[in-house]
Amino acid sequence: DDDDDDGGGGSALAAASPGRRLDGGGALEGGWLRVLEADSVTLSPLAVSTAVGGQPVRLFSIDGCHTAEATAADLTTASANLHPGGAVVVDDAFNADWPGVMTGLFQWYYAAGGQGQTSRSNQPGETAGKIVGECAAADGPAAAQLVPFAIGFNKVVMCRPDMHAAYFSHLVGGDDARHAARQDCVEAVDAAGADAAAAAAALPRVRKTAWFMGHEVAVFSHGWIATFHGND
Repeated sequence: DDDDDDGGGGSALAAASPGRRLDGGGALEGGWLRVLEADSVTLSPLAVSTAVGGQPVRLFSIDGCHTAEATAADLTTASANLHPGGAVVVDDAFNADWPGVMTGLFQWYYAAGGQGQTSRSNQPGETAGKIVGECAAADGPAAAQLVPFAIGFNKVVMCRPDMHAAYFSHLVGGDDARHAARQDCVEAVDAAGADAAAAAAALPRVRKTAWFMGHEVAVFSHGWIATFHGND
């Protein structure tokens, strides 16, 4: 959503495609990126599915308009098109400048029938429920669920419920799991000819675990300076 009514963001399209020409179908020259210019609230999950040829998407980064309504709509779109092993990253979830992101996240979660929650005392907002219901009616079955498995760096990272245990364990499952993740990074960076040791040392550190939205999550560094002063 490039129409950031709350004053955040900026031109996502301009940032994504500096100096590149869009063809008539919205694809950049070279065919590696397809741009859909639309309001998150009116963009349907089906439109995104059509744009990617019906293939599931491995990674969604939600960092557009920071209102609750737009965040709920983006989550509906992401959930409906996510690969079974994919992940959704919700940016600015803990940013005090944009409380609409966290509001929209919880509204969407409960409106979509969130799994694993410990309480339903916070009922969904009317707008979020309307978005989820309309998308489900237009595009088929209700959107599949997402649950968080990690938080940090001012973000919430979510996956399918049946992938939670695997991703969470990979992050915090003990020395063997952490060593395997570090080794994977070393090998990947080494193959590219970069400084593997430096890359491995820069891997996110799991500070602790906590319960969030009814699920246990890995807690990384929060990046407090960026979170609280990035917009000053």
